Amino acid sequence: MARVGGSCVASASAGNIDSTDVKQEMTTISRMWRTDRWFLQSKCTAAKPETCHHGKCPPEQCPSGWIGFRNKCYFISEEEKKWTSSQTFCAENESMLATFETQEEMHSLAKHLKIDNCWTGLHRKGETFYWENGTALKKALFQIQNHSECAYLDGFTISSSAYSLSRCSICVKLHIDS
Repeated sequence: MARVGGSCVASASAGNIDSTDVKQEMTTISRMWRTDRWFLQSKCTAAKPETCHHGKCPPEQCPSGWIGFRNKCYFISEEEKKWTSSQTFCAENESMLATFETQEEMHSLAKHLKIDNCWTGLHRKGETFYWENGTALKKALFQIQNHSECAYLDGFTISSSAYSLSRCSICVKLHIDS
């Protein structure tokens, strides 16, 4: 196990391990990580299963049932709940409803996890939307469809609806970095 870009990469070989090959592989993986490729498609295949991305090294890995993505752990509840119940559910699991710093982060997550119509940690107070972590929504980065109370991920956009509607929810917690 070795750390690359804050993640743990397992590498094994059926024969002798050549340190030059390992260094070259780590350099390649590191370069791919920096170019923002979460899943190492060309390295983790059935043809070459000995080098795959495995998330964080224990004990920093995501809990069972959670999905590691870009140094965060996500849980997508299949049970539909109202926004406040989703908020409580996430808090009970030492997390919060998902927040996004950029549209790219939101799009990548939606594409990777195939999420649709799930509550996020965005809710309205007065005329302003705030993320679950208390940060005001940057209107230049995100446009919200409708203008209701709470926001949900609607494909690759954010829409809003009433607290009282039931939807799946996206909980998030950060990996603990050493």
